[in-house]
Amino acid sequence: MQANHSSFLTFIFNLISLLGNTVTVVIWAVFYLIMVRNKLRVIVHLLFLVISIEGVAMMKQMYQGARPFWTSNRVGLLEWSCPLDFGNPSGHTTVVIILYEPFISDVIGTGHKKWRIIIWALMVGFVMTSRMYLGAHSLDQVLLGCLFGLSCLILYKYAFQKYTYLLFQDILSKYQKSFYFILNTLIFGFILTLPILIYLINA
Repeated sequence: MQANHSSFLTFIFNLISLLGNTVTVVIWAVFYLIMVRNKLRVIVHLLFLVISIEGVAMMKQMYQGARPFWTSNRVGLLEWSCPLDFGNPSGHTTVVIILYEPFISDVIGTGHKKWRIIIWALMVGFVMTSRMYLGAHSLDQVLLGCLFGLSCLILYKYAFQKYTYLLFQDILSKYQKSFYFILNTLIFGFILTLPILIYLINA
């Protein structure tokens, strides 16, 4: 894929790859939490995102797949940052699937004839392509990241979101003070684990 690479394409694909980058995800999470009125929905979503990222990290350690630029002289690293951990599955691909689809479908709406979902699907495809073009992942690694991300998304939409949201609502109605204590503890814990998450997402 890098045979006829150009500076322009490298720049464009680096920009696209930022959609799943650590800094982008953290900024988006803060923006998401501040701007959306239903904080509980956002917290449930971000909680699942963190769990999914941990899943990606465990899979990377299990498969220990080398990144293309580690093993081939024909593939160079064109990405602005240098990933240091294993490459299988692609964390960027998984994150883009799980982070943006619920925001579109649950917060801003899918639009007429669900055209925003088409934009999300194109976004996922471009991120997968960018990861391969930049030499960070091979085809099987982005496909596994996509498969894992879609599996997590289905689990989130049809089970985790509904039951976790109802559980939190029930706790909130019965034990409001305790709920806010737990909520603040979770937020504090999230802040404490941010350095670890940044390292994991940088894959």
